[in-house]
Amino acid sequence: MADRRKTSAYIAGNTVRKTVEHEYYPIHQREARKSYRARRNRDKALQMTLPYVIVLAATCICVVGMAVNYLQVRSSINTTMKEVANMQSELLDLKDSNDTIEGEINKSIDLNHIYDVATNELGMVYASEDQIVHYEKSEREYVRQNEDIPE
Repeated sequence: MADRRKTSAYIAGNTVRKTVEHEYYPIHQREARKSYRARRNRDKALQMTLPYVIVLAATCICVVGMAVNYLQVRSSINTTMKEVANMQSELLDLKDSNDTIEGEINKSIDLNHIYDVATNELGMVYASEDQIVHYEKSEREYVRQNEDIPE
């Protein structure tokens, strides 16, 4: 068992011959080499140095902090969504109430009675054509009441 090498030839393609040397070890030597490597890797993996522990602890703290922050933000969003839904339903209720009251007000207004009171009791009359002054304002689209009327 002094020579542990065996030479064999094979053909690659159609004309080239290559030789390959194989190393043969007894089975117990191969297992011993594998177990030594595995033991060495296990020992390296189990070693926890101070910098490794510090980085691991900082990472864990960051992950826990982000998880807590996420839960707080999610809770805040849920609370806000519930408040918005409540306010929307309250707005719909107020709109319905407002429409109902506006309808009652419109029903109670008698335009003929208003005309009679204005003309008979207060002496009001419609403006004649010579009392109406038309003008155009080109600067803005709205008119302020305290501005002078252009001529």
